[in-house]
Amino acid sequence: MTRQDLTDVIGRALTPTTVLPRAEEVRELTERLREHVTRLVREVEDRAGAMTPATAEWRHATSAVEDARHELGAGPGPGLRSAVAHMQNLGRVCQRLRCHSPSETAGSGRAV
Repeated sequence: MTRQDLTDVIGRALTPTTVLPRAEEVRELTERLREHVTRLVREVEDRAGAMTPATAEWRHATSAVEDARHELGAGPGPGLRSAVAHMQNLGRVCQRLRCHSPSETAGSGRAV
């Protein structure tokens, strides 16, 4: 899974549409997002462990991890509409996590 794959899958998950995507596409994107979230959670937890606790940066990173764990545990729900909402929430969680991930911020000009 590359940085470009993450960007692509987040973009596809969060692209506004007037028609719900096919269930097959939602399942595929959700699976890929879950893999990215799982990887990013580990990276951000490791990074947060090296931060000074109770700083703003530490709070933001740990909050992103908590939100990610909550969304991973939530599941897609019973129907397509709820599955799409879950997929979109995973996309948003990925966006938050990547702001705190050393592998995602390296070379971007952002502080690591």
